[in-house]
Amino acid sequence: MDGKKLREETRKVNGVLKYIHTKDITELRDLIRCAAVAVGESWCKKEGEKGPEKTYVEAADTGRYQFAQKTSRANREMEWKYAKDSYKNMLANKYKIKEKGFRLVMEEIKQRTANKALQV
Repeated sequence: MDGKKLREETRKVNGVLKYIHTKDITELRDLIRCAAVAVGESWCKKEGEKGPEKTYVEAADTGRYQFAQKTSRANREMEWKYAKDSYKNMLANKYKIKEKGFRLVMEEIKQRTANKALQV
């Protein structure tokens, strides 16, 4: 395949895809897959045929897979951030850090742990 011709065809398809509105990510994925099949057929390479290069469908699926990986990783990081924040808020409410101050709360915790150690 000629790289220049491939870039031109991809630019044309991307230009058309900008104007098509989709409801959700599944519909967008199906649309991109159909566009990949159409471009691949125009280049006389069918979806089932294997060659030295990837078909457009495989390239689109690979891109979709990588996008899904990145978004799931970002979602996990955001969930972890919110979990840490909620844990911090729970501790702040339990020990009343805003009212007493951090140093006083730390002294209380040290005394409690020292008392527990003496009891054991």
